[in-house]
Amino acid sequence: MYQAIRHSTPVLPEALENGLRIVREQFSVLDRVLGKYGALSVADYVATLFETPSASLQKRSDFTVLVADMVSKVLGPEIAAAAAEQLATDPVVLTANHHGLDTFAQSLQTNLLFSMCPHRAGKMLSVVPVLACGNVPLNNLTYPRGLLVYGLTGDAAQSGMMRLPLFPDKYKRRMVSRVSPFDQSMVERLQKRLETPPLSHAISPRVVGYLQQTLATDFKLVAASGHLSYSAQATHINALLWRNLFSVREEAPVLLYIELEQIAAHLLLQDLLDQDSLASTLLFDGDVRSVLLEQLNGVQGCWTLISRSAAMAGVELPSGDNGGTLFFWGVDESGLRVALAPDISETGEWTLRGTGQKGGSWSVPLTAAAISDELKAGRIIPSLFTSYMLLALARGITCIGGYYQAAYLPEMQRGVVEALCASTHHNGVEKAKIVSRANTDKYLSGMQTVTVRAGDRRTPAGFAEIAAAGGLARQHLRSMAGVTVLDAHIASLADTLIDAKSSCAACEALIADVINTTERVELANTVTLALDD
Repeated sequence: MYQAIRHSTPVLPEALENGLRIVREQFSVLDRVLGKYGALSVADYVATLFETPSASLQKRSDFTVLVADMVSKVLGPEIAAAAAEQLATDPVVLTANHHGLDTFAQSLQTNLLFSMCPHRAGKMLSVVPVLACGNVPLNNLTYPRGLLVYGLTGDAAQSGMMRLPLFPDKYKRRMVSRVSPFDQSMVERLQKRLETPPLSHAISPRVVGYLQQTLATDFKLVAASGHLSYSAQATHINALLWRNLFSVREEAPVLLYIELEQIAAHLLLQDLLDQDSLASTLLFDGDVRSVLLEQLNGVQGCWTLISRSAAMAGVELPSGDNGGTLFFWGVDESGLRVALAPDISETGEWTLRGTGQKGGSWSVPLTAAAISDELKAGRIIPSLFTSYMLLALARGITCIGGYYQAAYLPEMQRGVVEALCASTHHNGVEKAKIVSRANTDKYLSGMQTVTVRAGDRRTPAGFAEIAAAGGLARQHLRSMAGVTVLDAHIASLADTLIDAKSSCAACEALIADVINTTERVELANTVTLALDD
């Protein structure tokens, strides 16, 4: 095991001190982790995430069998068998990432950190399992619409990163889970853009060369593979791009991106047939459901509902994503999600209703049969709450998330425990005890351990930069494992501030200063790869 080490610069430059202060104020989870584990090496920290599995309310084998089946269809039976074997021993998955083509440096390096933890059987991990959220739009922060590039030159370097679209603009608001696959013509359009100024002059020549190579090989291979959805393509292309990060590809674990909502939907279809399952209890036991809705009202990742008295007083329910959704999202014909809220009839029957952004209405009776039909037809998808309820709370799968999830998942757990304790049957109190032992506060995000240098600039390292610089050798991985948790957060500070800026007026002005300052600060054991010829 690596020994804990101290941050290499006792007095940080003002920009970094201010940036750390802001993100610690914005994200309570990040503040907790830095306070408790800041001096620990990232390898030792990751090992703490692989605790002995908690008790499981329902069979974990439902999950491992399902993952193996989905992986087998895209990456083959051998990788599927390795995934099933690892998850049976260590039911631990990453859930911090978004689905689709994921070239966001923070996501990429989270995956690298996870891969550093040795398997408890004494072997390194065979696979890096990522259950990635598919209900995000193509144009979101991680940019599943195309590629993110960090190896920029000249004036372009001030922006930190550049977006290179693969999908056309008309698809940018569609959910990843509902986008058709990319094709050869999309790949060729991006290749041509990379050949012409000003784009060709704004990116490091070695990065341009690598992008052209991977577009001509990996991307065209996936486009020609006959996948029926972008979701399946993402599993394939992310696994291919991951191999290119290592100078010795054969030693790298396999990266598995699987859509979270697909896993959740299949598990829910099973659980709807079992009246004693956690899902059936929470959805259909009126007493339990009422307590649950009250306990989680306004919690991030859940829903915002108003009381009847508030409605009569003229209080309006937040629209769209701002108000969350109850248990499921509706999906319209354009691949946009629709928030659903309860409508209770005079006879006490519950229906989930919503109105799409382009018109159209959703009406789903809250019954096992109706939900099953709508899931199979693809007109609804499980919400974050429902997905984590099925995985973390019902089956005890350790879901390692980012600074948002590690705050709201324990709240979801608390709400479910309170609701189960209100049940007069279904062995609610005993179920609550088991659910309360699930691992829900595990965090692995906002950290980077490898950067790249082009000329006199040092930038975050995304997939293209690492591959273009020749990939990571064994000595690089050993060094990265020794970076402290604090230094890894400092290296990723610009990306974390970008994530925080929507609720932080000071972040926008600070990001450029942090980027420039980070280039000048040496962080112990972080790896810097060279892009210069």
